[in-house]
Amino acid sequence: MLLGCSEPDWVPVIGEVNLGAERTIILSAPARVTAGSRFIVTVQTCGSSNCTRAARTELAATGNLARLVSYDEVPAPGSGVACFRNAVGFQHSHAVQFDEPGVGTLRVVGYFDDGVSRAELDSVDVVVQVDPSSRPA
Repeated sequence: MLLGCSEPDWVPVIGEVNLGAERTIILSAPARVTAGSRFIVTVQTCGSSNCTRAARTELAATGNLARLVSYDEVPAPGSGVACFRNAVGFQHSHAVQFDEPGVGTLRVVGYFDDGVSRAELDSVDVVVQVDPSSRPA
């Protein structure tokens, strides 16, 4: 008889975008974009190196507001997996496009964990300048 480790069932959860007292996030996006052009936004979530893995990012865009929610996968409750207490980063990238010149807002939704109290679901807005397109109308 062989005994071995089996892969746990993984379940998606909204990712932790911050660890620590400061409410900051790690995000990569251009400061200026051109209206009508796609650009890549990368959000970093964090979690245990053996009990977290990057899943998907959902994008909901209306006008010049893009709401990004990044999901990670963790072992299902009761799976008996012992998780390391380290924190590593997981990259989530998504293409975004703003069509109107002016100000674009990237709203990053995720859990904020100060390490003391319970993690809270919240969001951070990051402003992007949207320049007019050089294409004729």
